[in-house]
Amino acid sequence: SHISRARERVGVQANHGEIVDLFSAWFAGELGSDDDDAGEATVIEAAVDIPPAEPKKAAPIVEDAADPVEAWTQGQRTRANLEAMHLVATKPPETMPPADRLKLAAYSGWGGLSIAKNRDRFPPGLVPEDFGLIHEYYTPKRVADAIAQAVCPLLPALGASGKVRALEPSAGIGRLIRSMSAVRCGVDIEWVAVEFSKVSERMLGALRPDIELHRGSFEGWVREHGARFQGGFNLVLANPPYGERGAARAEDPDASYREDQSYAYFMRRAMDLLAPGGLGVFLVPAGFLSGARNQTLRRKILLRNHLAVAYRLPSV
Repeated sequence: SHISRARERVGVQANHGEIVDLFSAWFAGELGSDDDDAGEATVIEAAVDIPPAEPKKAAPIVEDAADPVEAWTQGQRTRANLEAMHLVATKPPETMPPADRLKLAAYSGWGGLSIAKNRDRFPPGLVPEDFGLIHEYYTPKRVADAIAQAVCPLLPALGASGKVRALEPSAGIGRLIRSMSAVRCGVDIEWVAVEFSKVSERMLGALRPDIELHRGSFEGWVREHGARFQGGFNLVLANPPYGERGAARAEDPDASYREDQSYAYFMRRAMDLLAPGGLGVFLVPAGFLSGARNQTLRRKILLRNHLAVAYRLPSV
């Protein structure tokens, strides 16, 4: 997993003077010398004046309770992927019993596997894109569940009339969305999700037909729909892609968001869609917090948002 190597925990719990000193050092890149590393990640919650929320006991997990996919061998993952792909290609989602949905939830993408060796085994019209070999490393379920455990108690203070509007701009197969279930969080969450991969979008659409799902680049979605949702989300939750941005960077008509790194664009663009008091939660490279070359990015984000808390994930 590209989020598995960060080691120390970072938190912000200080009085006003300490926070000012910390942000000053953070802007200047003086908190450490970590640079971006595609294997290290930090969970970031950026918010605007979030009122304190009473702790709320999470409901029992009722969907995808057993998910050992991360521990499977390449052969096991390949067989599970092919079974899920043939199932979603031949059976309408509304006719699928729970056993079929568990098979879909076992789809893990093609990161670390071979597309070429299995090309003749894919269902017609549902062939994974080659970029999946590099980018399809989805958020481990235990990480998604830990995020849900931390975020769910905050949701009642975010929405109106018991309803939260949420965006997942790089949804994958929806592990973050599925961990943030209404049963677990105790509030209704209206999801808008964007996913670039054709296969992953089909899987997520079958698993969660209740969400508003868009296939394509996040930049393209912003171009087509961003104005309609501006200031309309209470929550943004994402494990954005890392690495350099490709041709999609030109799809966003606003040149001020022309970041070179994918995660930097996703963070800035998605958080600027939040309503006042909204919450953004991201899995990003550890260098975002302390790398000297990220000073400009940190300044852009902190001028428009408050840092609520940050964690560096342990090695696994």
